[in-house]
Amino acid sequence: MVSLTHFPQISLTDGKTAYGGSQDWFRNPWRKLSGCAAVSATNLAAYYGIGMVPDLPAPPSEPSGEGASAKAEVFSRKYYLDHMTAMFRQHMTTGMMGFPDPDKYITEFTAYAKEHDVSVTAQKQYERASVEEATSFLRERLGLDTPVVILILNHKADELDDIRWHWMTITGYDEESGEIVVSNYGRCERYAAATVFAPEEGNQVYLISFDRTAADGMRPEQMERSLRGGSGLQERASSEE
Repeated sequence: MVSLTHFPQISLTDGKTAYGGSQDWFRNPWRKLSGCAAVSATNLAAYYGIGMVPDLPAPPSEPSGEGASAKAEVFSRKYYLDHMTAMFRQHMTTGMMGFPDPDKYITEFTAYAKEHDVSVTAQKQYERASVEEATSFLRERLGLDTPVVILILNHKADELDDIRWHWMTITGYDEESGEIVVSNYGRCERYAAATVFAPEEGNQVYLISFDRTAADGMRPEQMERSLRGGSGLQERASSEE
C-alpha cells in the first residue's frame, strides 16, 4: 500500500469526520451539482498548506479506520466550505458542462498557488494510458507524498456511473487489492484500478499531481511564514449565497 502520510480531516457538527471536502456542503444548487473541481483543488490547497492552515487541534489519539493517518490535520467545516466557495468563485468556476478541462485545472491551481507566493509544477498522466502506466504514475507520485487528482469524463464501465464527469482526489494505491483510494464527497472510497484505467476506446481518464516549491527564491522559513499568515482567498470570499 502506497499512500499519503496525512490528508485533511474535516470536523462535522454530528461529531463525525469527513475525509476531505464534499460538494454536498455547498448551499447553492449549481455548486452542489458541479463543484467537484473546486473541492479537489481545496483538498490540494489544504494538503500543501497553500493559503490554508488547520483551524482545529489534532485529535488527542491516533485515528483509526480507512483513510486515517497519524499526522491528522483537522479543519472546521465552515472554514473548509469558505475556501471551497472562494476556490469555486475565483478559480474553478464551472460552465454549462461543468469543469471538464484538465489543462485549465492546471492553469487555475497554478495561479491560485502563485497568489500565495508558491510555485507549483504539474505532473500529468492523460487518457488512454495502460493500467500499468497509470498505476506506475500513482506509485511514483504517492511515494513522493503528493496527492493526485483524477478526472473521469466518459467511461464504459457501468460500475463507474456515479463518478463519470467527476473530479476526485487520490490518496492511496493498494497494490495487493489493485484498488485506488480516493476522497469523494468527504468519504474514503475504493475503486478497482483495472476498471478505472482500462484503456478502452472512449474512456477518458486524467491524472494530475503538483510539485510545490518556494516561488522567486523565497527561503523555506519565509514561505512558512507566508502560508501561516492566513488566506487572502478566504478573506476575499464573502459568505456563500
